[in-house]
Amino acid sequence: MERPTTEEQLKVFSNLFEAFKSIKLDWKSKYAGFERILLDSKLVDHWLIDEISQDALKLIASNGFLKINKGVVRGHRKDRKDRAKHLFTYNFKSPDDAFKYFMKHDKVTLITKNENSINKGLDDWSKRYPIDPEIFPYRCGYATKYTDEALLYLQELALKNNIKIKE
Repeated sequence: MERPTTEEQLKVFSNLFEAFKSIKLDWKSKYAGFERILLDSKLVDHWLIDEISQDALKLIASNGFLKINKGVVRGHRKDRKDRAKHLFTYNFKSPDDAFKYFMKHDKVTLITKNENSINKGLDDWSKRYPIDPEIFPYRCGYATKYTDEALLYLQELALKNNIKIKE
């Protein structure tokens, strides 16, 4: 599936945001429906992976760079509830500004399940490495799809950072 252009994503986001913003509901109810439609529409980037923690990279390397890495999850750098509350309570100048805010705070880091525990936050994660956001397929949904290209990229990142690779 090809990633829609930023202009296409902005149009979908703006139309949906304006519709939900005008509904007389609390921000939690608005956001639940809003996010569900965004995710299901497959028309707006969601949970774009642009970082990986050192612990997650070590785990993937220790597994021999398999296509399934059950101990690795997505970590939201900005709490989704905080982002949602701000999105539907702040008076943005335009839907474009709301879109920029959403996209800035919707990026995720691949982290281990241990790093993602309830009592841990961003400051508890191991060192983070930036990764090319285009390396993972568009619309991975809840699961991360480790393509051959993504695994090769992660293997090169591990080698570059002296992370032991299972042979």
